[in-house]
Amino acid sequence: MGRRAILSTVGALLLLLTCAASASAASAPRYGWVLQLRNTAFDVRGEDMTYRDFRALATVRGGVFERSWIDDAGTPADPADDLTYKGLSLRRLVARIDDGDPATFNKVRAANGYAVIVQAMDGFSATYTSAELMTIGANIIVADRMNGTSLEVPAAQLKDNGDGTFSASWKPFWPLKVVSGDPAITGKRKPGGALRISIVPLPV
Repeated sequence: MGRRAILSTVGALLLLLTCAASASAASAPRYGWVLQLRNTAFDVRGEDMTYRDFRALATVRGGVFERSWIDDAGTPADPADDLTYKGLSLRRLVARIDDGDPATFNKVRAANGYAVIVQAMDGFSATYTSAELMTIGANIIVADRMNGTSLEVPAAQLKDNGDGTFSASWKPFWPLKVVSGDPAITGKRKPGGALRISIVPLPV
């Protein structure tokens, strides 16, 4: 076999592998990630949930655990700019580590009181009480998808300082974002770029 034929064969194989990789990547996040679940209020235990584990839990039994919320972008009459978020409820994720049973939410421990901190990659965090988890926790969604696709890593922006200078500005969005339609969960309690959820004792 000549050199040209060998190169053509190798090229064809590389093209097939590239197409296969592109097809498999179409349904997967662009980048892998791990969500840290930690509990220091009761038991020193936790779980490292990969993006595959997260999506598997969201889609188990036909998506019984998956939650969604639609952000109408302030224009309810115009569905064209709606953003549909999907993921798992904060209560479902807390249930993974609130006791020895990852399948159920421990209402007794929640009634006794603790706090849940969602921390983002930029150091920003939001705190929720166990009382909130019991009442509205199913409507606080930790989303990994928007409009049917995985959240994207946002690009940095240049901010005009108004004095002829510019500074870099970057707001985390990927890999997970807290969303909710409940009025008690304001913008400052919806961190993007979430990477850790911790159960901690209530402040004394």
